[in-house]
Formats: sequence, structure tokens, C-alpha cells
Amino acid sequence: MQGESREATEASVPSVSEAPSQSPASSVQPRRRRRTIALGAAAGILALAVGAEVAIHEMRVRASEQGSTISNIVRERWGNQRATQIEQFAFAYDSIFVTTTYWAGEALTTGPTAVVRAMIASEPPSAPEQSAASDDDAVDLDQDTSQTSAVSERASLRLPELIPLNEVDSKDDGYWITDGLPNRSALDPVVAETWIHPRRALPKALVHILIFDTSRVSLHMVAGTRSPGADRGVVGPGRIPERDRATLLAAWNGGFQGTHAPDYGMFADGKEYRPLNAGLATVVAYEDGRIAMGQWGRDFKTRTPDMLAVRQNSVLIVDGGEVSPVIKESVKFGLVNIGDTQNFITWRSAIGLTADGDLLVATGDYIDQTHMARCMRAAGAQVAMLMDNNLPYVQTVLATHNENGSLSLRNTRSFMRAQPDRYLAGNYAYDFMYLTERAE
Repeated sequence: MQGESREATEASVPSVSEAPSQSPASSVQPRRRRRTIALGAAAGILALAVGAEVAIHEMRVRASEQGSTISNIVRERWGNQRATQIEQFAFAYDSIFVTTTYWAGEALTTGPTAVVRAMIASEPPSAPEQSAASDDDAVDLDQDTSQTSAVSERASLRLPELIPLNEVDSKDDGYWITDGLPNRSALDPVVAETWIHPRRALPKALVHILIFDTSRVSLHMVAGTRSPGADRGVVGPGRIPERDRATLLAAWNGGFQGTHAPDYGMFADGKEYRPLNAGLATVVAYEDGRIAMGQWGRDFKTRTPDMLAVRQNSVLIVDGGEVSPVIKESVKFGLVNIGDTQNFITWRSAIGLTADGDLLVATGDYIDQTHMARCMRAAGAQVAMLMDNNLPYVQTVLATHNENGSLSLRNTRSFMRAQPDRYLAGNYAYDFMYLTERAE
């Protein structure tokens, strides 16, 4: 009996050599299911990340636009000090919000994607490629001739060599480009542009800089119907006059509101909207077309009859070709001290002049004022000054004249939600600047 039982048991358990082999189809199906699940999970994560990114950007834009309105209401009803406290809190929160959400987005989009690729390939995740440049290496500024050949034979616009920023190694930086800009001649452009990433920790930080040939453009300044001088009984036109629209090239926002920074002077159209004061960053447009920038009281002693327009705003951020140390000191910047706003991450604008006297106009997002200063210097600014901050104030518009005589306007950055024709529509509340091309 025992022998029969043992034989029966042995017969019921096949040997390894007698075990049926698994079919190729049955082994492939689980792998396909795992691959499908992994791809679906990756697609879902990417979709969530993209959706979150869009929502976060929209929240920032709307918060800035509504925040500016709320700040103005608070300022009018409860005074500057209370409004400043609210702005300081909002700026500090935005700085933390932007940085943390960026890194959260990076973790969602880069980490899981690498793991999914490894699962599909059935091999461990590979280490990310190391950049050839370290944090201290300079950005490669070798010019791409396909992008710059059109300006190599320029007649008068001298494009400054872009100074590398050590923090970011981006193949998109380091070039002056003329494609898509309102130039009447490809071989003799009046305007070019570049992009500069100032922060390795936050690649979303991006400054766009336009350079204009000042030998062929004229700078104009227009006061708004409210700022900077309405509280003093000096009301501006708030619009570009009809006579200048046929030669309009660009327009951009002015400086801080008059009631926010009562020490920042402005003179235009034969009117003193606010008195000029020593020690402040100042831009001047002269009768002969010259544009000058410097510190009032040092570079300009007094207003002379040939000064068509003058605008002051805070302090110089680039002075003598170097980032000014003054921007880190306790100097009034709007309604708060410059030292207090040093690390605020927000939308900012600035203007500057190169060594050849050509005009730089910049807009940036996710940056503080030191980043703006460094980018202006990198683009060749010998002197530069800040304009305004936050939305909806920060805006630069380019004008294109069509063959049928119509005028097309476009904002230079996607975050600019304000209508590009607001400087033409009339009764604009705040001051701004614009350029016209001179007759040849």
C-alpha cells in the first residue's frame, strides 16, 4: 500500500523536465498590461502637472491684477502704510508660492517619467546627464550665424556682446535676434531682441530685452490722466497723439504712480507733473533726439530748455556698467524700502542705455530686482533704471504697419493680459513711454 501510494504521489507531481512550458503569448500579455498601466499613469501625471501649471500661472496673473486694484483701494481709504503692509505680505507669499509650486511641478514631471521609461525598458533608471558646464561656467555665447547673419551687415545698430551669467547654462541665451520684429529692412534693423535666464534654481525666471537704434528713433513720454500729477492738479493726456501713430514703433509702461512715490519727478509736454529731485534714476529725451540716463544732481544738474521730457523712478540699478550696490540699501522704492523688496519675485520692467547709446527695454517674470539688474548688464547696459512692477502695469507693445495702412499691435510677453491698444485708446490713467521712427 505504501509503495502504491508513493508511486501515485510521484505520478501526480511532474518533474521539472516534464513541466509544461509557458507560451510566449501568455508572458507578453502581463508585460503589455504593465506597460499600458505605466504609460497611462505617466500620461495622467503629466496631464495633472500641465493642468496645475496652467492653473497656477492663471492664479498668479489674476492675483496680481486684482491685488493691484485692491492695493489702490486700500491706499485711498486707509493710507499708504496699510497698503504697503498688504503688498509686503502678498509679495512674500508669492515668492514662496512660486518657488514651491515650481519644484512640486518638477517632481511630478521629471521623477515619475524617468521611472516609467526604465520600467518599459526593463532596466534601472539611468542617472540624468550632467551638463558640461558647472555652476561657475560661463554660458557659451558663440553666435549662431543663421540667427545673426541678417544683422552682421548692420548700418548703425550696434549689438553689444552679451555677457554670460554664471547661474544658467541655456542654449536659448546669448543671441540677438531680429526675426519677427517690426524692421523695415532685414539688413539694417532698428530693433533686435534677446532672452536671458537669470536663475538656475527657477528656470521659469526669464527676462526679455529689446534693443533699439537710438539714431533712428525718438523717445516720447506721456503722463496719465491720474498719475503722476492729477493729485497736484496736473492732468496728462493718457494717449499717443494722432500725429505719431503713423511712425509708432513701440510703447511700454512708465514708472511708479505719483501718489505712491511722490518724490519721483516727471516733466513732459511743457508741464511739471512732479518736481525733479536729486539722487534719483532719471531718463531724459532731448529736442535733438538724444536719450540720456543717469542720476539727477550728478549727471544732470538742472532741467534745461532742450529737455523735452524727463522721468525719474527710484535709483539706478546699473551704473557705470556694473550692478549698483544701492539697490540693496534702504532707499525708497515705491512705498517700501529697496532692501525690503530685494527678494520679491514678481513681474518687473526696466530700461537702459548701452555704451553706444542704444536703448534697452526689458520685461521679466519670476525675478527680483537684482536679477533684472544683472540681465540688463548682461545685455550691455552701461546704465539702467527700473520702471514699474506687477500686473497689469508691466507691458511692452510692438507696432507693425501693414501695407494697407493699418496698424497692428502686439504684446511682447504672454503674461501681458492688458489690451495692446491701451496707449492709443485714450484716457489711460498712468504714464507711459513710446518710440517713433524718424523720417529718413
